[in-house]
Amino acid sequence: MADKSAQTAHEAATPAVPRSRTLLVDAPERRLRRAEDLLDLVVVALGLVFMIILAAYAHATTTGVTQDVQNALAVVLRRILVFPLQAIEGLITFTVPVAVIMHNLLRRSWHAAGQALLAGAGGFALAWLSLHALDAWGPAILAPA
Repeated sequence: MADKSAQTAHEAATPAVPRSRTLLVDAPERRLRRAEDLLDLVVVALGLVFMIILAAYAHATTTGVTQDVQNALAVVLRRILVFPLQAIEGLITFTVPVAVIMHNLLRRSWHAAGQALLAGAGGFALAWLSLHALDAWGPAILAPA
């Protein structure tokens, strides 16, 4: 009886540690493909088409609004702010992809580095083709100057 009461007192003094039933399995990474990402791509593509149509056919409206908003202060601020913002944009546009690729190369993750390089080249090619397709087949008002 004394042993049982001592054991009960010991159990009451120490909190019970819950046992975890979690099983950890180390599995190789797999590419995650989600339908939501495809839907996001379609929505963004439709938004781009809508913006191109709006820019082509509402050109007079956007020009009028631009002329209404412009004044001497806006011109000065634009001249002061545009160069630093363009410089920062160029630096970020160049350094982030280089940093990602270098990080993958230093980790000896050749597959990820190759994917990043191919994605960058594919994005550049798609942007270049889009620009030339818009120049060739798009409305004249949208042709680059």
